[in-house]
Amino acid sequence: MAKEEQVSASTQNQAFNALLFLYRNVLQIVLLVPIHILRAKRSEHLPTVLSKDEVADEFEMIATHFELIEVILQRSDGGASNPCS
Repeated sequence: MAKEEQVSASTQNQAFNALLFLYRNVLQIVLLVPIHILRAKRSEHLPTVLSKDEVADEFEMIATHFELIEVILQRSDGGASNPCS
């Protein structure tokens, strides 16, 4: 399911655990299949991490957007009633 339906391994394992609970605890059916074979394997790739310079660039871009919004609000008189200004 994780490969064919493009869901994460943790999503597949959560669904598997729900079904396992249903069979064992609600329906009281003993499963004869080895459980460990049916679980999805988690991917082994490392997450992407930004460098310090890339993070600084992102923060600078966000700050620029807030400054632009502030100027637009002030010019449209939208910031006149703002007590923080």
